[in-house]
Amino acid sequence: MRLHSYCTVCGGVRTQLPIRGRPLGYFQSAIANLKADLQDNPRYPKLAQVQSRRIAKALDAIPDFGDPYTMPYEVQWRIFLSVVQRVRPDLDVDFIERALPREPRRHRPTVLELMTSSGGEPKRVDASG
Repeated sequence: MRLHSYCTVCGGVRTQLPIRGRPLGYFQSAIANLKADLQDNPRYPKLAQVQSRRIAKALDAIPDFGDPYTMPYEVQWRIFLSVVQRVRPDLDVDFIERALPREPRRHRPTVLELMTSSGGEPKRVDASG
C-alpha cells in the first residue's frame, strides 16, 4: 500500500482513491455537446442522429456504466472514448474530451476565511434559540 501524498506545510492529506464515476446523464450530455460542437465545425462532418443514438445505446448496454459507485471515472472515460471512436474514428481524443460537461466550481471557504468572517471568535449557540 502506497503512502498518501501530503502537504509539508499544513499536513493536509490528499486521497489516492480513484475519482468516483459519473451518472449516465453526464455522458448523454457529453454526446449532446459533441453534436453541438460538430454542428458548425469546418474540419469534421456533423454527428448524425443515428450516430448519437448508436453511442447512447452502446453506453446503455454496458452493465453498471451509469452507477457512480461501481465503476470509477477513468474506466467510464475509456469506455466512452472507445465507443465514440468506434462510431466516429475521425475524431481525436482532445476534441472528444472538450465535449465533456464541466462541473461548476464552488468556492469552498478555508478555515481561516471562516474564522475571519465571524470576527475570529467561534460562533456560540444559545440554548434559548
